[in-house]
Amino acid sequence: MSSLTRIFVLTAGVLLLLTAGLSAAAPTAVGDPLPRVVCSGGYTATIFAEGLSSPDGLAFDPISGQLTVAEESAGEVSQIPVGGGTPVTLMSGLTAPEGIAYDGMGNLYVVEDTLNGRLVKYDSSGITSTLAISLTYPEGVTVGHD
Repeated sequence: MSSLTRIFVLTAGVLLLLTAGLSAAAPTAVGDPLPRVVCSGGYTATIFAEGLSSPDGLAFDPISGQLTVAEESAGEVSQIPVGGGTPVTLMSGLTAPEGIAYDGMGNLYVVEDTLNGRLVKYDSSGITSTLAISLTYPEGVTVGHD
């Protein structure tokens, strides 16, 4: 097992990668408008992706290994390449996507954080279907892997 630990944190339109197990480095300051990010315990912080619009949900795609992010203000769900960088839109036209989760087959589930929220499934072939409606401000979703 690797001694490298990677932790991803969404903050102010940026996805930060906190890494432990590398050479210790001074606390990292990231650019404006983010406040200074100070890490301890051997962690360092780097920007993994930026330009996100009110990022809320975060999940790993079990098939591609890419990070998927719900961007609430943009009404989109985007994927970030494995090595970081520019997000690529996966789904658009959503209303306040909040929580996201994958099942073991690579199907993505998204809840929309509205008074009449929906649970939407985006299957691994790109087909979108609504699984539930009239949810009251749903915040999160997870999938049991039984």
